[in-house]
Amino acid sequence: MRFRFSAFVILFLAVACSDVAKRDLKPGNYLSDGLVKRSLMLQLVQFTDKLPEGFTHEQRFDSLALPVFQQRASIHELSFLYPTDSVIYFQITRPAPSLFKERIAIGGWFTLQPNGKITDVEQLYVTPKLRPEELVVRTATLFRELVQTGNVKGFLSDRNYVNYPDSVNQYNSQLNKWEYVPKGKWN
Repeated sequence: MRFRFSAFVILFLAVACSDVAKRDLKPGNYLSDGLVKRSLMLQLVQFTDKLPEGFTHEQRFDSLALPVFQQRASIHELSFLYPTDSVIYFQITRPAPSLFKERIAIGGWFTLQPNGKITDVEQLYVTPKLRPEELVVRTATLFRELVQTGNVKGFLSDRNYVNYPDSVNQYNSQLNKWEYVPKGKWN
């Protein structure tokens, strides 16, 4: 298992210098091993999904919460992935409460330790609920912008693309959660 993760990290670094505009950003270009993909998805869901009922943020990675996150990971999809020398950009999608089978996407970056453990997650956008065909088009634009510039600042005021962050909901990377911040209080 340790060899798979180490080989995975080496593969990431080997392809990181390619031209983003010409690259296919699908995870299959970097993740051929299903076990590694499932492990990454589970870890990303632990960082990005809501807490299981009765758990605190400090308990998010406890073994008692693991079955809940494993079940939730099964309905998430890793739609984009792109490694660089310093971080790995990602986008996952999940079903949204909706009558129309809409989904939301969460994009950002993380660092990956040689043992395959994800650290330093930064969520940079969450989309509004979108139908699958709309989600594919809009998030491809968002993700390419993220990979090319390291941010999606040009889209933050467009609620057709980014639901948050906004003026009162910001991601706290130290606590790994979105927080309500009254206007004018965010640094």
